[in-house]
Amino acid sequence: MNGRSTSPVLSYTSTGGRVDVLRAYSFDTFDGNRWDRESGGETVPATGVLWPEPFDGWIEGESSFLTISTTDLSESRLPIPAAPRSITAAAGWVYDRSTDEVVSDSPSGTRGLQYSVRQSTDFHSEEALRAAEELIAAGGDEAVPARYRELPDGIDVEGLRTVATALTASATDRYESALALQEYLRGPGFVYDTQVSPSGDDAVTTFLETRRGYCVQFATAMTVMARTLDIPARLAVGFLGGSENVPGEYVVRGRDAHAWPELYFPGHGWVRFEPTPSVQTGARPPYAEPAEAPEPVVPDVRDTARPTTAPEPVLPTTAPTASPTPTPADEGGFPWLAVGTGALVLAAVAVGWARRRSGAGPVRDAEDAWALLRTRLGARAGDDALTPAETERAILDGGPELGAEAREALGLLRVAVERQRYAPRGENGADAPLRAWVDVVSTAAREAERAAGTRK
Repeated sequence: MNGRSTSPVLSYTSTGGRVDVLRAYSFDTFDGNRWDRESGGETVPATGVLWPEPFDGWIEGESSFLTISTTDLSESRLPIPAAPRSITAAAGWVYDRSTDEVVSDSPSGTRGLQYSVRQSTDFHSEEALRAAEELIAAGGDEAVPARYRELPDGIDVEGLRTVATALTASATDRYESALALQEYLRGPGFVYDTQVSPSGDDAVTTFLETRRGYCVQFATAMTVMARTLDIPARLAVGFLGGSENVPGEYVVRGRDAHAWPELYFPGHGWVRFEPTPSVQTGARPPYAEPAEAPEPVVPDVRDTARPTTAPEPVLPTTAPTASPTPTPADEGGFPWLAVGTGALVLAAVAVGWARRRSGAGPVRDAEDAWALLRTRLGARAGDDALTPAETERAILDGGPELGAEAREALGLLRVAVERQRYAPRGENGADAPLRAWVDVVSTAAREAERAAGTRK
């Protein structure tokens, strides 16, 4: 467990108990290994009911009230429930219906923000989702852009479609198809594991072969398989509901960062499903609970996908234990998410596993410069689980004081790294004096430590 994982990012009080999730971002474009996002659409004031499907007035049914306070979280998107909601927040927040995101262009974003939310708690239901079938048959999916059904070149679409089709062969509607995909991935054949290192350009097929991964792999697999069935689907990123601190008050920590798939139901909107095993997520959403545990007989992806080029699969020898079930608070977070004094999510979410930079070789971009600086500073830079902002703080607090020029260079380099990792479409900082910043900081650190040793 590391500081990033255990650090609180927000807390909330609720009249309806623990929330399911708080979503910040949605992703629509997948290249076989990474998720990215198209630019947002037209924004409107964040007033009234916020939901992609139109509503007149407030939604009838049950609702709950949340008061949310952010702590160590700096985002341009407001974490909100994945159901129709209204918000009361500081000025400057607007709603993007195309992405279902509440957006701010303020530099402070969510930092130190308190806002309130009223959310519908019974909007998603089996009955409502099944009722969308008539609209589906009438072409209701045309209301969403085609990119939510697109599949990239380079992945084994036919192999994945074969598996998805077999899984959903007995489904009578989209709701049952979604449950079949969800339950397959939550089944005993898959293992939740954050310590995985597969490679390749077809991350979904690789995952279905190895059957080991964490939330982003499970969510991506369900999203892509849904698309092979021509179901509009996307990836969402945010937080699980956290843990109760005192009665009625909940704390969300970095380790609660999570990704999940959302499938589109015409006339109803984007609906979250939960394919990641309960070892991380706990129970499914109430509307996504199957009537009984299914026992599907499905083809093994290894028999259908990339038969001549697939790597030898590494399958678990035993199924994960079903009891006791750890809660999200028992887990250690997700290597692909950087949560804390930085950003929640990479604008391009990697589904594969990137090689860690070593700090050796040329400085081609901000990541190379950051790795070089950490190599030069050694233990003073902390461990590699820290976010850039946490690393900056470790450097400033981990030895003799740096001068103003070095502190400024360190801050500029940290911003360049955060932009490369988190800014939409990414910025690699290659046009900045990266090596000069590294030299200023590392030289100042050596001189400060030498001076401190001389004074002893």
